[in-house]
Amino acid sequence: MHLKLNLKTILLVLSAQIALMSNSYAFELSEDLNLPLKTLNRIDSVLNKSLSEPINCWGVALWSQGYIGEIRPSFKTEVMHIFEQNRCKKLSADEPPRTGDFGSFFNSESGIYHTFVHIKDSWIFEKGSPQTTDVPLIVNVDKKFEGYPISFDLKTGCKFGSDTECKWGIVNYRCDLHNQIVQTTTEQGESLQKLFSKIIHCSKPENRCESEFPVAFKDYIMILNRALVSPENLTSNEFQAIGKILVFLNKNRDSLGHLPPEMLEAFLQLTDAITMIENDTFKTLADFPDFSQHAR
Repeated sequence: MHLKLNLKTILLVLSAQIALMSNSYAFELSEDLNLPLKTLNRIDSVLNKSLSEPINCWGVALWSQGYIGEIRPSFKTEVMHIFEQNRCKKLSADEPPRTGDFGSFFNSESGIYHTFVHIKDSWIFEKGSPQTTDVPLIVNVDKKFEGYPISFDLKTGCKFGSDTECKWGIVNYRCDLHNQIVQTTTEQGESLQKLFSKIIHCSKPENRCESEFPVAFKDYIMILNRALVSPENLTSNEFQAIGKILVFLNKNRDSLGHLPPEMLEAFLQLTDAITMIENDTFKTLADFPDFSQHAR
């Protein structure tokens, strides 16, 4: 019962609140798209391919542009954190997005629920949901939403309601510095990395350090739970650590069943805290800040 509950929680944390239906259309990636070669290669490496883990839209979008170092689950809170760290500009309603800009669908109930990368005109690069059967695609938005009652043109703005009371809209951000991972190595980051390495090592039966696994897991989760008390101060190292442990637990689901009850409870506290933070994000167009105007 505990095991099922924890796995369900993991999937809830990873899931976008609305999984968009995707249809793929022929589009050829080329160097004239004004994207860094590294970005083109990353997109091409996952295009139309299944990912072994439940990686979500935020993780794929950020990784494709080089804002996180590995393809992993991410969060809309981390998206906003990275936009702030890179002083990304929120586009106005009269600024058409360019290739490489980030776009996000949002509504007044859940805030951002899906993020993608603009490719060209009506074409976007996205992963529609965290399901492993849902592959990263380049899709044509005009075709994707054909027949929908709301026009989903890709320009920034409120698509249903007003800017201050937007029921449904799109917000676009331009981050001119491609492939900039704003991450400094901190003492806490080093501690998390050492603990994660021990978790990986001791999870393998052949290493015969099973007794050390719960201790390392406990310390790792405790550090993250303390950090989540002040979500506005979360660092890139901590976002990375959260994504890594979620991937690890999806790969090693049996590990949860071997943890003491208090460790399962600590992990539930972690996922509950993440869920609460994700629910407390910008929900109207006017709320989304223009990070280019200031830096943390």
